[in-house]
Amino acid sequence: SDDSARARLVLLVPSQQPELVSDLVEDIRRAAHDELPQARVYVGGEYPLVLLGQRHLLHAMGLGFLGTLGGVALAFLAFLRSPGQMALMLIPNVLPVAVVVGALAWLGVRADSAAVMTASIVLGLAVDDTFHTLGYHRHFRQRLPRDEAIVERLALAAPANILTSIILALGFLACAGSALVPVSRFGIMMIAAVGFALLGDLVVVPALLPLGRRR
Repeated sequence: SDDSARARLVLLVPSQQPELVSDLVEDIRRAAHDELPQARVYVGGEYPLVLLGQRHLLHAMGLGFLGTLGGVALAFLAFLRSPGQMALMLIPNVLPVAVVVGALAWLGVRADSAAVMTASIVLGLAVDDTFHTLGYHRHFRQRLPRDEAIVERLALAAPANILTSIILALGFLACAGSALVPVSRFGIMMIAAVGFALLGDLVVVPALLPLGRRR
């Protein structure tokens, strides 16, 4: 400004992934404070606004996932009428979410909106099949021993679970082939999560059903 009280420095930076931009913004802020320790420094522009919007989006989606998980837990509790069985049935439904998010962390990929959105969607898809599984199991358990009821339930429900999982995976395959990285990543994560959700219904749920009846 004319009175030398204000200065504006414009930096041109290449388009990068959000995590790299976040580190760059922090580096710029530290450098400005080091060079001008007595000045009040503000970092503005499109990138900081995009990062701030993404943080708010992730926070809102995270709260939404927790709310969905709480609603699912209450639905299981009302259906099973046992806190112990409710906790057991949450395991196969949270498993695909934990595997996908854990794989992202293992690969060094930061959680973004696609990851959080995948968590909520997969939870809803997995719960749907689990409720069908428990309904069939309750029907057979009334007239068959425990192990035979599990076998009959698998014989009836497994083909439908496999078919719906294949259809879902093929649908998300269209997203996996997208040139837009977030959309492509979302499609790949959904395909992997659907596969693990199917594994949970075919393997984990039958393994956990007998445990809910033991002291």
